[in-house]
Amino acid sequence: MIRPLVKVLHANRNVRFWFCQLVGWGGYSVGTFLTITLVDDNVSWAHVGHIAMSAALGILATWPLRSLYHYTFQSPIGLRIFVAASSVVLFSGLWTILRIQVFAWLVNEPPLWQEVNYWYFGSLFVFLSWTVLYYGIKYYDLLTTEHQKLLQESAQKRAEQLRRSQAE
Repeated sequence: MIRPLVKVLHANRNVRFWFCQLVGWGGYSVGTFLTITLVDDNVSWAHVGHIAMSAALGILATWPLRSLYHYTFQSPIGLRIFVAASSVVLFSGLWTILRIQVFAWLVNEPPLWQEVNYWYFGSLFVFLSWTVLYYGIKYYDLLTTEHQKLLQESAQKRAEQLRRSQAE
């Protein structure tokens, strides 16, 4: 069961992206539930719904980052760092605002704007982690692709040398 999945994930970058999105945001949901909701004894449909909505909003908020990072991937490193840092700050801010609004709507209370700095601080780390994982996977993919090319070239050279030595 695992091998066919690994083959599909290795062969299709789009499937791999969405698989990582679902696993990552699912992990965020489980982690949030276990470390905040359960520990604080706030297990209610509103809190569980907020966690699910936060994950869905996270998927939507990180989706454009893929295109943005892909578009700037061949740019100089300074520009890539600037785009990534700016994106983390902006998109985590957007996600924070959306999460606060959704929470207020679900618990039928006014938004907790006085706590925005706490929510935003956590969001920064979530989006920074997402960005680091994106680039880490991208560079790993590049490395393995280059390694495969070198192995193929080496095998071709050995085969050519063997043919030449057998022809003599």
